[in-house]
Amino acid sequence: MSKSCFPLFPCSVTFCLLPLLQNDNVRNQRENIILSIANAQSRLGLPIQADPKIDEKVINEVFLKVLDNYIKWCKYLRKRLAWNSIEAINRDRKIFMVSLYFLIWGEAANVRFLPECMCYIFHQVSLTALSFNSLSSSLGLLLALFKLYPTTPLQL
Repeated sequence: MSKSCFPLFPCSVTFCLLPLLQNDNVRNQRENIILSIANAQSRLGLPIQADPKIDEKVINEVFLKVLDNYIKWCKYLRKRLAWNSIEAINRDRKIFMVSLYFLIWGEAANVRFLPECMCYIFHQVSLTALSFNSLSSSLGLLLALFKLYPTTPLQL
């Protein structure tokens, strides 16, 4: 597994701290996120700067598109979102949240066909992860959560 999750981004998000995730899932979700951001950036237009950087609008667009169902779920249940406001989250945290959602989705097996369950799992994990001050602490916590709470089949 690659030590660097997103060499294109200035953030230090690394998936090497999540060894319980399947390597293929991590690679697939990494590629998915990079392509989503690249597609959104290309729709926005290429930056004219000598050192092109990903526009903040692009990160916001991908963030809102991926987490749209979660936001609607919270409004419907009158639950507070995992973040106070979209302006309060920096770009690293937004990429972290998108990554977290896709990694949970990739490991969720049949739970991914129950959007309410996906929203609930994401809500619980993100509330805990965002309570930490640094991304490395959040990723360390995710490792512990995936160890403690594996997704198992329901026995009826």
